[in-house]
Amino acid sequence: MPNMQVHAAVVIHPRPLYSTMRLSLTSSFSLLLLTSLFLMTSSCPSNGATEDLREVLTGRCVQYKTTVNPSAVCGPLKEVNCTAVVNSFIEAFAGQQPCNVSMTRYDAFLSATRHNMPADQSLFWHSVYGWVHRYSQGGLRKITLEDTLTGYMIDGLRFCSDPSREGGIGGPETSFCPTFGHTDNCSLNAEVSFWSAASKDFATKARGIITVMLNASTGEGFSDTSFFGRLELPNLNASVVTHANIWLVQQPGDVIKERCDSETIQKLQTRFREKSISSTCIFNPQDVMWILCWDHQDDPQCRDLVASGGQSSVVMTTPLRLLFIVLLIVMRLV
Repeated sequence: MPNMQVHAAVVIHPRPLYSTMRLSLTSSFSLLLLTSLFLMTSSCPSNGATEDLREVLTGRCVQYKTTVNPSAVCGPLKEVNCTAVVNSFIEAFAGQQPCNVSMTRYDAFLSATRHNMPADQSLFWHSVYGWVHRYSQGGLRKITLEDTLTGYMIDGLRFCSDPSREGGIGGPETSFCPTFGHTDNCSLNAEVSFWSAASKDFATKARGIITVMLNASTGEGFSDTSFFGRLELPNLNASVVTHANIWLVQQPGDVIKERCDSETIQKLQTRFREKSISSTCIFNPQDVMWILCWDHQDDPQCRDLVASGGQSSVVMTTPLRLLFIVLLIVMRLV
């Protein structure tokens, strides 16, 4: 999902793919060379759509298959055809009226990129784009929408319909390429419709214990109008989702405006109860704070974390905790 302040082969958990997906040196160099050549021939970002969108999408699809999560999309039951997948995405909005792209037009793309989600790994979020992806680490810890093939291919890209251009899709020079800032008068633009459809689809695949990461410093940790509130929460399957962990996170140094007893968090827990899903709120889970404190080592909150040895409310193994303490101390000394 774009960085907004507003997220078949059976994948088995623990996922072995990250320890087994070693490319040969030659393959890695070739991929790096192709990427470098493409970047050298592309221009800087513009107010229009992403340049060379088809090539960018194809490259991301190939990268996901070869280095990011190959076991999810390559196997006897399903192997993703990147050319076909990219075509299905572009055909969803090409030539359409820019403000009238139906969510259902992305059904073929969602079906082609869908892969199974391991239980207890689904991570939803609102207004914590940078933090949540630092924590998820591309799906190593938990899995956001942007860590799936569906979201990985599209994350951060600009795209829109432009019937006046050959191919019917917007380019860097497209003067009106509506995005999330145009929802008041153009709510069915290509980007909003895609992320809405993808968010709903992602929610339907969650099972077991889910996690929701929210921002404690915005004054509205949970919002009914957010993607999570409008699209993901309503589409959780209560028959397979057993519990929700709400992680309310404050970046070190930021003002704390909400805690677990705040009105919006209570509202979220009520909505979970209405779906017969139990929930627990944890303020500043320390597994997340270790990561955020890496860039805020002089913050009193982070010094206290190191001094306490990290008595985490979320399970963190003793060796990993000790490693973080040693690394943080070394970083402060150098």
